[in-house]
Amino acid sequence: MTHTDSGLKFETFPHFLYNEWMDRTGWDDEEQAIRKRRKDAEQRQDRDDYNNEMAGRETGRIHRFFQKERPGSPHDRDRKARREHAALTALMALLADPAYAALYQDTVDMVNDHAAKAEAALEDAEQALATAEARLDELLQNAARLPDGRRVFRDADGTLHAEDGAPIDPVDAEGILWPDDAPSYEDYLAHRRAVADARQKVEDWRDYLVSVIGVARDRLSDEDNPLTADELRELQDRIRDQAPEAVAEPDAPAAHTKDTSFALTLPDL
Repeated sequence: MTHTDSGLKFETFPHFLYNEWMDRTGWDDEEQAIRKRRKDAEQRQDRDDYNNEMAGRETGRIHRFFQKERPGSPHDRDRKARREHAALTALMALLADPAYAALYQDTVDMVNDHAAKAEAALEDAEQALATAEARLDELLQNAARLPDGRRVFRDADGTLHAEDGAPIDPVDAEGILWPDDAPSYEDYLAHRRAVADARQKVEDWRDYLVSVIGVARDRLSDEDNPLTADELRELQDRIRDQAPEAVAEPDAPAAHTKDTSFALTLPDL
């Protein structure tokens, strides 16, 4: 055992010098005992750490000093919580400005209004598509047929047109039995256009709800990167400019009462 101030080992002192040195330094038996117990405890901790690390147990020195940095550890969760709190604080700081808060709320209201109208328009378009497809199916059932089973139509000039657009053999044409209510080629084309138009409207509504309304909701909900006032205005422009005409009409009432409100409320300031 050594004393760092003197640099001398106690056991090398003659007994009478040791007693005189202890008297001068003021060390007594109790203080020596306390220091010895502390040193012994440190040695036991080091020995336990070594044995635990060798055994692969997560209780050694490495675990004690580095466990707090591991993903999912309390320290890691605390760090993430601080980041989330900082992001929320950034949005709340923006909302503390009355002008920004009003613009933010106007944008949320616009999203809700256009979402409701788009949902209603989508339902109407889907119903219109179903009706158009049913009418086309009925027309096809009443169409004349070639001997090979293909449907055939006659236009106003008397020209024959197969459903698939393939040429018609004159011999096959002579054997066609024309029902009294056989639809004309012009009727067939009109019904096909009606189905195509209705299907396009369905796709337009769906795309608008996903690519415009859905993206707007995601951006407004992004607390890690809150929108600036300019970005809110740009978002409103996109909602208006990219909306199908029926949705963009400000006074057009929604045809349905289905609740499609954006579940986003302003944080408490």
